[in-house]
Amino acid sequence: MNRINLLLLLDRLEEMIDGSTRVPLTDKALVDGEEALELIRKIREALPEEVRQAEWLSAEQERVLQQGRAEAERIRQQAEEYANRLVGEHELVKAARLQSQKILEEANQRAAAVQKGANEYVDNTLGVLESRLERIGAEIAHTLQQIRNGREELRKGS
Repeated sequence: MNRINLLLLLDRLEEMIDGSTRVPLTDKALVDGEEALELIRKIREALPEEVRQAEWLSAEQERVLQQGRAEAERIRQQAEEYANRLVGEHELVKAARLQSQKILEEANQRAAAVQKGANEYVDNTLGVLESRLERIGAEIAHTLQQIRNGREELRKGS
């Protein structure tokens, strides 16, 4: 039997009691005992099916709830893993930026040191070259003066 039949049986029992003869000066009703017992037997037969359906619905509801909880937990775990991965990637990017900044600073310091060394070398080399050129210039001037003096003496002596 289904839920509708069970309700119909209960309605018939209720009608039987409502339509029965009343005992005067009491709330008691006179009902056909056999008919009432037959309705109760049919109700008892119908109840197990109704109970089974209710139990099945309850179990199905619990299964759906468990499935929903499991799915929610899986999604939460995925979201947590994704967030952790993003944080990890962020930390990697942050560490890489710091490392690249450090490397750039060291490279700039080395470049500045090389530039300073190169400038000092050029200054020293040019200083030495300038001294040599001045000495060579002085020697050339001295040699030219000797040549002029020698020519002058040659002209006077000739």
